[in-house]
Amino acid sequence: MDMLFTTNPLDIHHILTKNFSNYPKGDNFRKIFDILGDGIFNSDGELWETHRKTRQEDGFAGYIPKDTICKLLLDHDPKSLSLDFPYIPYLKAFSHAEKAILYRHVTPSSFWKLQKLLGVGNEKMMSDAWKTIDQFIYSEIGCEIECNRGEMVYLHGALSGCLRLFPPLPFNHKSPLQPDILPSGHQVDQSTKIILCFYSMGKMKSIWGEDCMEFKPERWVAKRGGIKHEPSYKIPAFNAGPRTCVGKDMALYQVKIVATMVIYHYHIEPVEDHLVLPEDSTVLQMKHGLKVRVTKRTAIN
Repeated sequence: MDMLFTTNPLDIHHILTKNFSNYPKGDNFRKIFDILGDGIFNSDGELWETHRKTRQEDGFAGYIPKDTICKLLLDHDPKSLSLDFPYIPYLKAFSHAEKAILYRHVTPSSFWKLQKLLGVGNEKMMSDAWKTIDQFIYSEIGCEIECNRGEMVYLHGALSGCLRLFPPLPFNHKSPLQPDILPSGHQVDQSTKIILCFYSMGKMKSIWGEDCMEFKPERWVAKRGGIKHEPSYKIPAFNAGPRTCVGKDMALYQVKIVATMVIYHYHIEPVEDHLVLPEDSTVLQMKHGLKVRVTKRTAIN
């Protein structure tokens, strides 16, 4: 097997961005991951572009999660899970919007565009839902966001630090369609399988400095405050270039929500002497999980 392992950020940038078209997923990749069918993870060319555009255009219903974000960002509890099941207009509006989006997938565009023009059917429902959601958001937005900005920046740095040291996908592989020379000087051709070592990159002094093994959220905090940007080919946890994960922002957004709620309500302490080992998997995960002691903060107080 002809394989080249690389941790060079310039190689990553070259393969995933600058010369993207020369490094498709390919038939071999699809055979390995045949269980995933022809989805966006496996597809190339026009099929992949169609998948990506679909995910970018169909994101309306996912922009604002329905419950936790209301309390976290807007300090508004919808009480949607209370026993009397109250009627909540904007939550109902989300359901209407999701239904309309579904029908846009299964009806000719000329049909739903005509509905939109005439203000009837599912498109009338979509229009009304959009107005209801906008009215709710604009009426609730205040200054809690500004007050918590510093904490949210640090949380972003903490998550980025986790992704640097423990990327969910520890490696990727590519093969060129045509012979190429990488920025590191290595010559590759169609028979070369290039292993992109994301896991190793996060632990290299040449990339992150002498303190590369330290978990330091401050790496992502700019001197004047705010988030410090690091190029995606340096920390490619969400891939890089045209194949950058389309759900990256939403994934980070939802993880921040969950992390904030857990930290707010619970004190979490790792169990001492618990052995943490990696599982044999293409996805980085702990073989025996992570044992912790969880205590409600109200009990602590």
